[in-house]
Amino acid sequence: MKMYKLLCRLHTQFISYMKVLPIIGYNSSKYDINTCKGLLLSQLGLTSDKDTRKQGFVIKKNNAYSCISTEKFRWLDLINFMSPNMSYSAFLKAYGITQKKGFFPYTFLDHISKLDFPHLPPYEAFYSDLKSANVLDMEHIAWQKNPTTSEPLTGAQEYTNLQKLWSDLGMTSLADLLCYYNNLDTKPMVEGILEMQRFYKERDLDVFKIAISIPGLARTMLMRTAQEENASFALFASKDQDLHHTVKANLVGGPSIIFNRHHKANETFIRGGKICKSVCGYDSNSMYLRALSKVSIYYFLFINCKAICRFIYLKIYSYSM
Repeated sequence: MKMYKLLCRLHTQFISYMKVLPIIGYNSSKYDINTCKGLLLSQLGLTSDKDTRKQGFVIKKNNAYSCISTEKFRWLDLINFMSPNMSYSAFLKAYGITQKKGFFPYTFLDHISKLDFPHLPPYEAFYSDLKSANVLDMEHIAWQKNPTTSEPLTGAQEYTNLQKLWSDLGMTSLADLLCYYNNLDTKPMVEGILEMQRFYKERDLDVFKIAISIPGLARTMLMRTAQEENASFALFASKDQDLHHTVKANLVGGPSIIFNRHHKANETFIRGGKICKSVCGYDSNSMYLRALSKVSIYYFLFINCKAICRFIYLKIYSYSM
C-alpha cells in the first residue's frame, strides 16, 4: 500500500511537471506582462489570493512579475537567467548567435499612417529622442570611447546595409521593416535560448522548469552536490535563534558584474590597447554553479554563546554561594 501511494504521488508530480509549458520573454517582467497583466491574470483565474493558491502562483518583485505560473503555463523573464546589465546583443554573442538586433526609426513613427511610408526613411529619421543619439551610430560611438573590440560598422555603413536589405527583401512600406525588425527580436532569441538549454542539459538541468532565476539553479546544484557527498544541512533550533540572526546580519557581498563578454585572439584588445593573444574563457553565468558542483562539504560545530555565558554565570554564582 505504501509503495502504491508513493507511485501515485510520483505519477502526479511527473504529469504536473510535464504539463507546464514555459513562456519566455526578454525583460517581460517589467514591460510586456505589466502591459497586459489585467487581462492575463483574469483569463488565468489568478485575480484573487484564493484563486492564486488554487490555480498557480505569482512571484512579484516591486513592479516586476518574475514568474506567473499555472497548471499549464509558466511566464518567465530571460533576464533573470542572465548576468546583471547584460544586453540582448551580448546574450546573443554569448551563445554564438551571429544575427544581431535590427534598427527601427521609433521617433519617426509618430502616427500610424506612417506605416504606409513607401520607402526607407532617411538616415536622420533613426535619431532617438529617448537615447539622444542616432541608433545606427550608437555602437560605433561606444566603441570609440572604449576600443576593446574590433571596430563595428559606422552609422553610414549600417544605413547602407538597411538600404540593401530593403531592396533585397522587396519591402514596399515601413510596415514591412517593422515586421522584419520584430522577427529579429524573436528568431535569434529562440536560437539563443536553445543553446542555453543545451548548455544546462549537459549538466542535467531543465533550466526553465526547475527555477525562475540563476540563484534557483545554483541552489539545485548545491543540493545535488550535498547529496552526492552524503552531506546534510542542519537548521538552527529555536533556542539558537540569536545565532541565526548573527550569521544573517554578517552576510555581506559585492556586485558581480560582467563588463565584457566577447574576446577573440588577435582581434580584440585588452587593457592598454594591447592585442589579445589568447583567451581562457569561463562562463560567468554559471560561476556559482561550477563552484558548487566542485565544492567540498565541511562540517562546523556551532556554539551558542549565550548558553555558554549563562553556564559560566551559574558556575560563578554557585561557587560564590
